[in-house]
Amino acid sequence: MSTCRRRHSTIDRLEPGVRDTVDKMLLSGAYYREVKECLRQNGVKLSISSIAAYAKRLADVRQKSEAIRRDYQALAAAMEQLPELDVAEGIIRVLGNHFKNAAQKASTEENGSAPGKRK
Repeated sequence: MSTCRRRHSTIDRLEPGVRDTVDKMLLSGAYYREVKECLRQNGVKLSISSIAAYAKRLADVRQKSEAIRRDYQALAAAMEQLPELDVAEGIIRVLGNHFKNAAQKASTEENGSAPGKRK
């Protein structure tokens, strides 16, 4: 059984309001030194590398959340187009599209060309 490491970074332990401010700054493209200054004003001393590591995790979580949202929308659209589908069949269709897209992407990267074009 796999275990997920829990995060215990300084930013993770901030008061919710301060952490929300940091998240908004990072997501809006603020410079890490600006985030560092904001944290300093709130009594938190943190290195730029720690802020960068947190920003990467935040971006990863946001990207995964966005992918889940798109998958849910695709499932809802499939279910709306074909109301006779049960949820399992809808999920299989969405996953099938993921596999097809991944295979096309891998093939494109392997060939070094766009899909549908031959060398």
